[in-house]
Amino acid sequence: MDIFKKFTLLTFSLVAITAFADAPGDEVDNAESSDDAVETTVASDETASSSTEMQTAVDAGDGDVENVVVTGSKFEISQYKTSQPVTIISGDEIQRRGFTNAAAALFDLPQISVSASTSGNQNGLQAGQRIANNFGLGSGRTLTLIDGKRFVSSTPLNYGGTSTGAVDLNNIPVTLIKRVEVLSAGGSAVYGSDAIAGVVNYVIDREYTGFDVQANYSQAYLGDIQDYDGNKSITITMGGEFNDGRGHLAIALQRDTQEEINYGQLDRYRDCKEDLISTRTYADGKPYQVGYYDGSMTLPYGSGPQGEIGMCSVLKILPFEGAPMDWYGVTPRGNFLFTPEGELIPHDVGTFTGSSFFYRGGNQLASDNGETVQAALERENLAAFLSYELTENVNLKIDVFRNQQFSEEAGDATPGPYLYWGFGGDVDGGYYNNPFLPCDYPYFAQSAIDFCKGNIYKDSRYGGQEGILLAKTGRDLYRNGSPEVMTDTTVDSISAKLDGTFEVANRAMSWEVGFSKGEAFSLNTTFDINRERWVMAMDVGINPNTGEIDCKMNYVAGYLGITYSSLSNPYFSSTSGYQPQGFGSAGLPGDCKPYNPLGYNPGQTEAIDYIMVPQVRRAQNEQTIHFASLSGSLYTLPAGDIQFSVGVEQREESLEFWSDAAQNMKLTRSSVQPNNSAGYDTDETYIELSIPVIDESMGLTFGGYGIQELRVDYSRREIENSFSGEYTVESENLYWQISDDLALRGGSQNAVRTPDLGDVFGPQATTYRRANDPCDYRYIDSGIYPDVRRANCEAEPWWFSGWQSQIVNRTEEGVSGGNPNLLNELGDTTTLGIIFTPDYDFIPGTLSVAFDVVTIDVVDVVQAFSVSQNMAGCYDYVERPDKFCSTFTRVLNQADTNNGKYELGDVNSFLVGPNNVGVRNFETHIISLDHSMDTAWGELSTRFRGYHQQIFESAPTGNPEDLEDFTGDYSEPEWLYDVTIGLTRDKHAIFYQIDGRSGGYIEKFQNIEDQPDKYIGLNGEPILTWEGWWTDAISYAYTPNDDLTVGVNLSNPFDLDGDEDRFPAERNLRLSQTLSVGVRYSF
Repeated sequence: MDIFKKFTLLTFSLVAITAFADAPGDEVDNAESSDDAVETTVASDETASSSTEMQTAVDAGDGDVENVVVTGSKFEISQYKTSQPVTIISGDEIQRRGFTNAAAALFDLPQISVSASTSGNQNGLQAGQRIANNFGLGSGRTLTLIDGKRFVSSTPLNYGGTSTGAVDLNNIPVTLIKRVEVLSAGGSAVYGSDAIAGVVNYVIDREYTGFDVQANYSQAYLGDIQDYDGNKSITITMGGEFNDGRGHLAIALQRDTQEEINYGQLDRYRDCKEDLISTRTYADGKPYQVGYYDGSMTLPYGSGPQGEIGMCSVLKILPFEGAPMDWYGVTPRGNFLFTPEGELIPHDVGTFTGSSFFYRGGNQLASDNGETVQAALERENLAAFLSYELTENVNLKIDVFRNQQFSEEAGDATPGPYLYWGFGGDVDGGYYNNPFLPCDYPYFAQSAIDFCKGNIYKDSRYGGQEGILLAKTGRDLYRNGSPEVMTDTTVDSISAKLDGTFEVANRAMSWEVGFSKGEAFSLNTTFDINRERWVMAMDVGINPNTGEIDCKMNYVAGYLGITYSSLSNPYFSSTSGYQPQGFGSAGLPGDCKPYNPLGYNPGQTEAIDYIMVPQVRRAQNEQTIHFASLSGSLYTLPAGDIQFSVGVEQREESLEFWSDAAQNMKLTRSSVQPNNSAGYDTDETYIELSIPVIDESMGLTFGGYGIQELRVDYSRREIENSFSGEYTVESENLYWQISDDLALRGGSQNAVRTPDLGDVFGPQATTYRRANDPCDYRYIDSGIYPDVRRANCEAEPWWFSGWQSQIVNRTEEGVSGGNPNLLNELGDTTTLGIIFTPDYDFIPGTLSVAFDVVTIDVVDVVQAFSVSQNMAGCYDYVERPDKFCSTFTRVLNQADTNNGKYELGDVNSFLVGPNNVGVRNFETHIISLDHSMDTAWGELSTRFRGYHQQIFESAPTGNPEDLEDFTGDYSEPEWLYDVTIGLTRDKHAIFYQIDGRSGGYIEKFQNIEDQPDKYIGLNGEPILTWEGWWTDAISYAYTPNDDLTVGVNLSNPFDLDGDEDRFPAERNLRLSQTLSVGVRYSF
């Protein structure tokens, strides 16, 4: 039967049954049928005020803990009796700890990776987004829900690196969070795709009553920042009943602002004075060796302590000031820089550190101070939750969300545009070649004229005219000296459902039917050159009509324009005439505004307005869901009722991307990126059963131990996806209460993840990347299997000892985009846990301990490998998998060397995008310990949460025999943990928290036999590992009465710098303090 028919039939059936099943006067047990049972609190007030708010222990049997619908099940059940590992974060904990947004409390858990973006390095995120990522297995494998339902994603189709199904946690109103539930294993059988690494569910306090105002202020880099007013947030929350209690409305309004922070504002970061450099040591016979250097040390090619020369990174051959060059970049008379006045000064290029492009120090401008640490952000949130009792047993619920945010940042540090021959043969290649400036160029001062006249090269095309070439990064074309990246995002969501209760044969039933509709629209604006106008604005002379410097196109009769500019680089002879598709965009005579390319010259407003054009890209995500479910008691066994839940869900997901018109007309440097749209729909049905097998009344205990309770939970979901096909996922779990203080839980389940829409349908676009070529002499004895890598490279016909790959030192052009041939990810998860809540006289207070083992095995893992990873995958395995080797091409014939641009073996093209990259096996231990006790000073609470990774195996080939365990590598630490100690007395509460991690190998599969000294520490000795480290924070809460709460949080309270002995020196951890203050007042 069609899913819509099922949905419609079920809707009418449920409403009809409810309307007639309970006649007036029939009594329904409120504890089972009231909707309030679904919305009850996590625990009693006494429990909520202690450290046991977040425990995952069993109910001690006192009956005080109420049942709730906990993530991982559709049934009402105590969080302490779940058959799967669930961590609970209560709303009281969120308020008392001073968490100012929905993400902060979640990121406080050790196993949750911090997928947050605030800076120019977006890592696939828009500025300000915060995404859940359990176990660090990827945001696309962690499903985020709000009240057990999916929410629309605001990640656009054109943003790589983050799942386009991932939910931005900023949409969730922090003041209305009742609790956060984190299911650390599976969930696909209950919720569908994307739950391989678990589920995060935010439960909303729909019944909030009152009116309060909350204001928060945070100051990052305390005492270390200039010209910064901090981050601010204000929230108004209100709620109450209406129409004699039949209706209830809760509303939260929130506004957040934060200013942009650049490195130049930070005392310790400014001018890179406390930077640390890692570079090749250039030791004889050791091309693989890398050393760590601070400012007091001399680099291999340095002339003295690097701190005196400069630690900042500079684009040596393309300075912001511009540099003169002779023919083909040769400067036999030394290195010089232009001043804005057109003079030439000597250019101290700094210190070579392995790249011919980037040096360290010198006297040219560096980009580091302008790099973004935090983007400017303005965000406004509205969330409203309406509940209305239509009849005694039928309720209407409507949820509305609106999130609007605007972010602005400096973006990339060295984004161009560039005057450089190496990036393209003409303007249409994406960049403008080094322009030829004749010696009478009107912006030249005398020193530049003298230099020009001494040039040994004369271009015969211009009658032997003397001139020089200009190399430059045109950073001064941006208004504030940095490129602007602006993103405006609006998220709208509305959901409505009917739910109710009825009885059938004296059995309580509950149902719900509804829909949700979400839409996210983003507008991304950047600025780039109009290439034709940039050339016209630099092709200048003296206008005879005005006597002023002017664009030649404004006054030269018959000016040929960009098709044969006098600025053409003569080295390229036949290709020096520029013929872009966008010819004609320069305008009419009189429109052009001259641009002085000499020196770093920001503030040329008229020229900037003429040359720069906005690039506007739009993206829209839409999600529509229809759902219906029926739950209740199916049959009574001696141990209790079999609970069931059945349901249907129909979901449509679509994403659309509109590129920029000027970009697609090739007016700018950006490659053509076609408009794109993608989508799928899925029809799903599910069933869940909870079967009580044994209870305490059966007498299967001896001395208080045995089988007090035994329950089996089963769920199954049938999924039919229009893109990825049909599949079934199942889950079987067991809960065994051994005694009042001891329980076991465990189970197994399979899971599925449909490839992300961006992974499949992402638009194809030109990109430029560099790579660590495994056959290069510096890397040939590295890799996971060095002997295999060397043998495969030596078998190449072009390889010879000492062979050097050019893609290591310079970027190459390739293509990035989606992969329509991706397969589903399939996962198998097993869990086994023990919960211990001893009630012994010799243990003061209350203690709860939970220990869970979680194993997740995934096949056909979807991941976008870099060029380096694809090349390593090709050469590091005997079988040389085609899925990696086919992603790049090498120059195999002399005819393809492109007039000397390439050597034989060089990479001349590549494809980067998502691929099914093999098998992953993952295992971790989740440890939770909570203790609280009354003392003379108040209630003392202690909590330990640990994440102890056992296995992270990977086999990119897909062959299980190739599995290698990366656990213990610094990027895959064995331990992540936190310890919190709290003291609560009367109106005061103070907490001290430690967050730590273990150390690990710098490179776990380092070739120790041949390269034992690959990494050299600051002390000059070989190092293999970095040590672990920990940071701390202290918070204080003051609650003088029921209406007022004041919270203060200070990270790094002892103001450590990161260079203390307990921190690994080579990691260069530059610590700072953040002060947060929050006030909440209820009226």
